[in-house]
Amino acid sequence: NLYGMPSIEMLESIDFFDGPTIAAHVIWPTEQEIPILVERKVGVIHNPTSNMKLASGIAPIAAMLDAGVRVGLGTDGAASNNDLDMWEEMRLAAFLQKIGLMNPEALPATAVLRMATSGGAEAIGLDNEIGSLEVGKRADFAILERDPYEVAPIELADIPVWGTVLAGRVHPVE
Repeated sequence: NLYGMPSIEMLESIDFFDGPTIAAHVIWPTEQEIPILVERKVGVIHNPTSNMKLASGIAPIAAMLDAGVRVGLGTDGAASNNDLDMWEEMRLAAFLQKIGLMNPEALPATAVLRMATSGGAEAIGLDNEIGSLEVGKRADFAILERDPYEVAPIELADIPVWGTVLAGRVHPVE
């Protein structure tokens, strides 16, 4: 409130959102500011590990998604996230909303996966080029191998990677 109003309202007052805008973190928007993000088509990138490491707070991601904000998932930089692990970001994004709202159904896995894929592409304005497996779109993905009979909990990092596909080229892991 350095300028007598919350940050998103202040940025709106100077027409900051006139051009394409991607906003990282967005941890403390007010209820009045969330509709501004929707109206101005601001892409929000949620960085849960960074927000936790820096004790910044819990972003109201479920509320932003419910309102129609374009939300993607990121890792931030190495200085505020020690491993840049998107699998962990997905897990933490869901857990933070559940504990923050005291609701075990907040931000289900399908919503988190969307944030990490097509929602993220939409948030950065590239949804016509990336974010989903469709003809004509660029796509990178990993092919994971998992024993279908495995019942013991395992770490995602322990699942063998069969290979990756980067921009349509298959790269088997030896």
